[in-house]
Amino acid sequence: MKIFIETHGCELNKAESSSMALILKGAGHAIVNLYSDADAIIINTCSVRESAETKIFGQLGIYKSYKDKTGAKIILTGCMAEQVSNDLLKKFPFIDKIVPNNSKHDILKIIDDINSKEQIISNNDNYDFFSSHYEPSNIENYIPIQNGCNNFCSYCIVPYTRGREISRSSVSILQELKSADEKGVKIITLLGQNVNSYSHNGEKFQDL
Repeated sequence: MKIFIETHGCELNKAESSSMALILKGAGHAIVNLYSDADAIIINTCSVRESAETKIFGQLGIYKSYKDKTGAKIILTGCMAEQVSNDLLKKFPFIDKIVPNNSKHDILKIIDDINSKEQIISNNDNYDFFSSHYEPSNIENYIPIQNGCNNFCSYCIVPYTRGREISRSSVSILQELKSADEKGVKIITLLGQNVNSYSHNGEKFQDL
């Protein structure tokens, strides 16, 4: 299947889109650069600003026209999928699958089951970090080390869309760093909603 991935919002979304692309390519699917070449469109969404949601609504209108002509499948994931999945289906019933953040790991199974009737994918209980976020032919890569936030600031939706803080093991991070180095990556950016709150098995950010 030829798949187009469109990413909105933060660098963590960009890193997770790269991971989904790696999984799909590893299973024999092709990642294309234009939605007009795709059999399936994955939209990795953002809810932090209203302007981001408005832009995604506009894109969904464009993709509906493309779906009507070609039968392409539309998959929506990311923070909008986390917050307003039922409302989205009422407004955009043509979306084939809505995938919460914690279920992005299941993207291959979701693609393989794309014709099933289930539109809203159940949310996994816990967030799991992808093992690789490598972006081919790029000297700079993002490596997530932390996800979520415990602060619950009155102006911010992140704790509700990304959940409570969870940190990745230093062993896994160092393995990905080594792999990126071997692939010629020169610049690494460590990612998280609250990076300096990193804490795993007694290790703090400064230890990492």
